[in-house]
Amino acid sequence: MIDTNDNSEQDYQSLIDNPDPVDADDQRYEQIFKDLQGGIIKNYGRNYYLYIFIFFNQEKIEQAKQWIRDEIANSVTSTYKQLQDTEDYRQNLNRALDSSPEEIHPGEKCKNFFLSYQGYKILFKLENKKNVLDEPLFEKGMKSWWTRNYQTNKKDNDAESPRTWDIGGGKHEIHGLILLAHNCLEELKYEAELIIEEFERRAVGNIIACEVGYKLVDEKKRVVGPFGFVDGVSQPLFLKRDYEKYCNNQDTDKWDPKASLNLVLVKDPFGEPYSFGSYCVWQKLETDYECFKKKEKELSDNLKCDSEKAAALVVGRFRDGTPIALSEHPNQDSIKNNFNYNDDPQGMKCPLHGHIRKVNPRGEQTKNPNDDLPHLEQLKKYHRIFRAGITYFDKSKVQKSPDSKILDVCLNKLKYLKEVRKELPEDNIKNISGLLFVCFQSSIVNQFQKLQNDWADNDKFPREFSMGESKYLDPVIGHPLVKGDTKNPKPQEWFNKCSGEDVRNYPFYGCVKNKGGEFFFAPSISFLKKF
Repeated sequence: MIDTNDNSEQDYQSLIDNPDPVDADDQRYEQIFKDLQGGIIKNYGRNYYLYIFIFFNQEKIEQAKQWIRDEIANSVTSTYKQLQDTEDYRQNLNRALDSSPEEIHPGEKCKNFFLSYQGYKILFKLENKKNVLDEPLFEKGMKSWWTRNYQTNKKDNDAESPRTWDIGGGKHEIHGLILLAHNCLEELKYEAELIIEEFERRAVGNIIACEVGYKLVDEKKRVVGPFGFVDGVSQPLFLKRDYEKYCNNQDTDKWDPKASLNLVLVKDPFGEPYSFGSYCVWQKLETDYECFKKKEKELSDNLKCDSEKAAALVVGRFRDGTPIALSEHPNQDSIKNNFNYNDDPQGMKCPLHGHIRKVNPRGEQTKNPNDDLPHLEQLKKYHRIFRAGITYFDKSKVQKSPDSKILDVCLNKLKYLKEVRKELPEDNIKNISGLLFVCFQSSIVNQFQKLQNDWADNDKFPREFSMGESKYLDPVIGHPLVKGDTKNPKPQEWFNKCSGEDVRNYPFYGCVKNKGGEFFFAPSISFLKKF
């Protein structure tokens, strides 16, 4: 083993700044990965997820720190352990498939712990924000970010006002977040009981809420998200094994997904020289399946094309993941990702406002034909995020009533997933309530906010340099009531060869609503142990 004890903070930072995907077996990264929480550079891939939101009593801060040392620090999943478990699972799976599938182990429990800015503030009584983490939006919090950027929709009875949020809009601030993930639902329930009961026994604060997610897959075992679209198709790839597997299936001359670890990792100022963490954005996004299907049908009638083609124009991919920039029909044999929009400047193939084009404008033209496009493309890649969201299923019978105990609410929500997993995928798609959106980045301002505010919400982007009308609102996550605008956005323009006309106008938005959330930081494990 390479001795890394004498490495300086700069030495470790240079490893993080390596522009190429890293080898998980490279011993230079061992200390970094042992101290970095899991799920940040590679998804856990578990079937069931539980998020527990906590509030600390300022009169019990020392007891809260002791709880973190006793119940959190030693059981948080590290990236090192995650990658080891992944390799063990791969080997066990290969052996089991050669003998007996029943021998496949369901996978280890995964656990994370995140802190909000207010969590840091109350635990350490910090007065100078520079002593914490230099990220403006992290300090302000999601509620402040939301109210600063969006107007209230009076017609919807303030449906997205923070006071109506399920998470982060109540009287209690969110100080911390526990994530539990497992492939075994009963094991997850057991772990949830232990954590909640011990937290309540120590009386160090309140558990504000809990949310559960379920990984929905289709008949080909591909992860499916809201409205029935294959999810997680285009992610930054940080690990050499994942990148090589990707390159074995497709070319990278038009789009290369490799990423440096510094896309999502930043120095943990309270840790060791090898300590890194990541900013986490957590949002509960409620999706309306009937709204989407209704608008999909109206758009297809307007364009005189089939509804699947209309849905693909909205998202930028068919439901099976086929990019509409590459094909006018779904191709279920494989999902291709080697494309950009350089040869489609007018949006004749993929609309300029197509969701995946808005949040990843790869190869988009610029105003100046002399611009250094390769350099600009590289800069745009720094705005990418690593997504780790999961679909959720809410039913009235498992919602919290005024006299419900939080443990009962959590267990009832987990219990309901037993019913969900019995349903056929096509039925579950209709019943998806939304997405528990989670993403990691090294800067909330330059990544999440850039994608949401500057790109998705901006109805002039990606043609801000033109003199045309504002007609490019992201139809999926674009918010129609951005502050400063006095009217609803103009209908988007839709090109389609099937319509017999060059352009049709149709307003497509409003099927996704924000039900709350918060900005967090995933601290290093060594920091948690020093509490």
